Amino acid sequence: MKNLTTFDSGNRAGLKLTPELHRQFVTIVAQTGRISVASGKCGLGVSTARHWMSRGRNEESGPYREFLDDVERARSDFLLLANRRLNQMATGGLIRMPAFDKSGSPAQPANQPSPLTTVDPKATTADPAERPSTKAKPPTVDEAF
Repeated sequence: MKNLTTFDSGNRAGLKLTPELHRQFVTIVAQTGRISVASGKCGLGVSTARHWMSRGRNEESGPYREFLDDVERARSDFLLLANRRLNQMATGGLIRMPAFDKSGSPAQPANQPSPLTTVDPKATTADPAERPSTKAKPPTVDEAF
Protein backbone atom coordinates (compact mmCIF):
# COMPACT_ATOMS: atom_id res chain seq x y z
CA MET A 1 0.00 0.00 0.00
CA LYS A 2 1.42 3.36 -0.99
CA ASN A 3 1.18 6.50 1.08
CA LEU A 4 -1.13 8.72 -0.97
CA THR A 5 0.47 11.93 0.28
CA THR A 6 4.11 11.26 -0.55
CA PHE A 7 3.87 8.19 -2.84
CA ASP A 8 6.56 6.49 -0.76
CA SER A 9 6.39 2.74 -0.39
CA GLY A 10 6.31 1.16 3.00
CA ASN A 11 4.13 0.63 6.01
CA ARG A 12 3.37 4.24 6.85
CA ALA A 13 -0.36 3.67 7.31
CA GLY A 14 -0.02 0.87 9.90
CA LEU A 15 -0.72 -1.99 7.52
CA LYS A 16 -1.90 -5.12 9.32
CA LEU A 17 -1.12 -8.74 8.49
CA THR A 18 -4.37 -9.90 6.92
CA PRO A 19 -5.03 -13.37 5.46
CA GLU A 20 -5.12 -11.84 1.95
CA LEU A 21 -1.78 -10.06 2.42
CA HIS A 22 -0.36 -13.24 3.95
CA ARG A 23 -1.36 -15.30 0.87
CA GLN A 24 -0.10 -12.69 -1.59
CA PHE A 25 3.26 -12.33 0.19
CA VAL A 26 3.83 -16.09 0.41
CA THR A 27 2.87 -16.58 -3.26
CA ILE A 28 5.41 -14.00 -4.40
CA VAL A 29 8.13 -15.48 -2.18
CA ALA A 30 7.38 -18.89 -3.69
CA GLN A 31 7.80 -17.44 -7.19
CA THR A 32 10.91 -15.33 -6.57
CA GLY A 33 12.52 -16.59 -3.36
CA ARG A 34 13.04 -12.99 -2.23
CA ILE A 35 11.45 -11.23 0.72
CA SER A 36 12.43 -7.83 -0.67
CA VAL A 37 10.54 -8.46 -3.93
CA ALA A 38 7.47 -9.72 -2.09
CA SER A 39 7.57 -6.71 0.23
CA GLY A 40 7.72 -4.31 -2.69
CA LYS A 41 4.89 -6.04 -4.57
CA CYS A 42 2.72 -6.07 -1.45
CA GLY A 43 3.43 -2.43 -0.72
CA LEU A 44 5.11 -2.82 2.64
CA GLY A 45 8.63 -2.21 3.81
CA VAL A 46 11.17 -5.00 4.06
CA SER A 47 11.66 -4.07 7.72
CA THR A 48 7.94 -4.61 8.33
CA ALA A 49 8.01 -8.08 6.80
CA ARG A 50 11.12 -8.97 8.78
CA HIS A 51 9.48 -7.61 11.95
CA TRP A 52 6.44 -9.83 11.35
CA MET A 53 8.75 -12.80 10.85
CA SER A 54 10.69 -12.05 14.06
CA ARG A 55 7.39 -11.85 15.94
CA GLY A 56 6.57 -15.28 14.53
CA ARG A 57 9.87 -16.68 15.87
CA ASN A 58 8.88 -15.52 19.36
CA GLU A 59 5.39 -17.07 19.25
CA GLU A 60 4.33 -20.69 19.60
CA SER A 61 1.22 -20.17 17.46
CA GLY A 62 -0.80 -17.38 15.95
CA PRO A 63 -0.93 -15.42 12.70
CA TYR A 64 2.69 -14.27 12.83
CA ARG A 65 3.94 -17.82 13.48
CA GLU A 66 1.90 -19.10 10.54
CA PHE A 67 3.27 -16.26 8.40
CA LEU A 68 6.86 -17.16 9.34
CA ASP A 69 6.31 -20.88 8.70
CA ASP A 70 4.67 -20.26 5.31
CA VAL A 71 7.36 -17.79 4.16
CA GLU A 72 10.17 -20.15 5.17
CA ARG A 73 8.42 -23.07 3.43
CA ALA A 74 7.95 -20.98 0.27
CA ARG A 75 11.63 -19.96 0.27
CA SER A 76 12.71 -23.57 0.76
CA ASP A 77 10.48 -24.77 -2.07
CA PHE A 78 11.84 -22.08 -4.37
CA LEU A 79 15.46 -22.95 -3.54
CA LEU A 80 14.78 -26.65 -4.05
CA LEU A 81 13.23 -26.00 -7.46
CA ALA A 82 16.08 -23.67 -8.47
CA ASN A 83 18.65 -26.26 -7.38
CA ARG A 84 16.91 -28.97 -9.43
CA ARG A 85 16.85 -26.74 -12.51
CA LEU A 86 20.54 -25.89 -12.14
CA ASN A 87 21.44 -29.56 -11.78
CA GLN A 88 19.40 -30.40 -14.88
CA MET A 89 21.16 -27.70 -16.89
CA ALA A 90 24.59 -28.74 -15.60
CA THR A 91 24.08 -32.35 -16.62
CA GLY A 92 22.47 -31.51 -19.95
CA GLY A 93 18.99 -32.57 -18.95
CA LEU A 94 15.92 -31.27 -20.68
CA ILE A 95 13.81 -28.69 -18.95
CA ARG A 96 10.22 -28.83 -20.11
CA MET A 97 8.60 -25.46 -19.87
CA PRO A 98 5.05 -24.62 -20.87
CA ALA A 99 4.82 -22.66 -24.11
CA PHE A 100 2.23 -20.00 -24.81
CA ASP A 101 1.34 -18.05 -27.91
CA LYS A 102 0.94 -14.26 -28.06
CA SER A 103 -2.62 -14.40 -26.76
CA GLY A 104 -1.61 -16.44 -23.70
CA SER A 105 -3.14 -19.71 -24.90
CA PRO A 106 -1.11 -22.92 -24.59
CA ALA A 107 0.94 -23.46 -27.74
CA GLN A 108 0.43 -26.53 -29.94
CA PRO A 109 3.21 -29.12 -29.47
CA ALA A 110 5.49 -29.41 -32.50
CA ASN A 111 4.93 -33.16 -32.93
CA GLN A 112 1.16 -32.81 -33.27
CA PRO A 113 -0.22 -31.65 -36.61
CA SER A 114 -2.33 -28.55 -36.58
CA PRO A 115 -6.02 -29.20 -37.25
CA LEU A 116 -5.75 -26.86 -40.27
CA THR A 117 -2.95 -28.79 -42.00
CA THR A 118 -3.48 -31.77 -44.26
CA VAL A 119 -1.32 -34.87 -44.14
CA ASP A 120 0.17 -36.17 -47.39
CA PRO A 121 -0.50 -39.93 -47.48
CA LYS A 122 2.70 -40.49 -49.50
CA ALA A 123 4.77 -38.94 -46.72
CA THR A 124 3.43 -41.41 -44.16
CA THR A 125 4.31 -44.62 -45.95
CA ALA A 126 6.41 -47.07 -44.00
CA ASP A 127 8.89 -47.91 -46.78
CA PRO A 128 11.54 -45.17 -47.13
CA ALA A 129 12.04 -46.04 -50.82
CA GLU A 130 8.41 -45.13 -51.54
CA ARG A 131 8.62 -41.70 -49.89
CA PRO A 132 9.24 -38.70 -52.10
CA SER A 133 12.75 -37.30 -51.84
CA THR A 134 13.05 -34.18 -49.72
CA LYS A 135 16.67 -33.52 -50.62
CA ALA A 136 17.32 -30.72 -53.06
CA LYS A 137 19.17 -31.71 -56.19
CA PRO A 138 22.49 -29.96 -56.74
CA PRO A 139 22.29 -27.54 -59.66
CA THR A 140 23.65 -28.72 -62.99
CA VAL A 141 26.19 -26.69 -64.91
CA ASP A 142 23.50 -25.29 -67.19
CA GLU A 143 21.28 -24.25 -64.23
CA ALA A 144 24.13 -22.64 -62.32
CA PHE A 145 24.92 -20.09 -65.08
